[in-house]
Amino acid sequence: FLLVFGDDVEVALGKIKYLGLLVLSTVAGNIFHGVFTGQPNLPTTGASAAVSGLLVFYAMAFPQNRVGLITWLRYGHVSARGALLFWVGIQAGVSFSYADGLAPVSATTHLGGAAVGLSAWGWWYRRSPEPNITPQLMEGAR
Repeated sequence: FLLVFGDDVEVALGKIKYLGLLVLSTVAGNIFHGVFTGQPNLPTTGASAAVSGLLVFYAMAFPQNRVGLITWLRYGHVSARGALLFWVGIQAGVSFSYADGLAPVSATTHLGGAAVGLSAWGWWYRRSPEPNITPQLMEGAR
């Protein structure tokens, strides 16, 4: 995910702000896990909160981009925001399963990172002199 989506987000934000997005998403993910799972003593590992923040920023900043989506029913291409809505729905469902002790992944950690990604996008969008510069960003990233 960092290779596929991260380069475009890094071009949009710059290196330092991109790193800040990853760090803040990780911190928020761990806070969400501790507050909302009911199991704050259960540790989390990995970079999934950071990747979640990155994915949300990408989907909001590049909404017209099409991404491949594989479901149990079929494979297809959807808009980045459409894939985001699908992903958030899955994370919300898994969050409830985790709280009941049925899921091995803390999706609340993912949602915490996602909240930072959404906030970072809002900040970037408001400060961007021309927020709809997606085509130029995409060419600059490749």
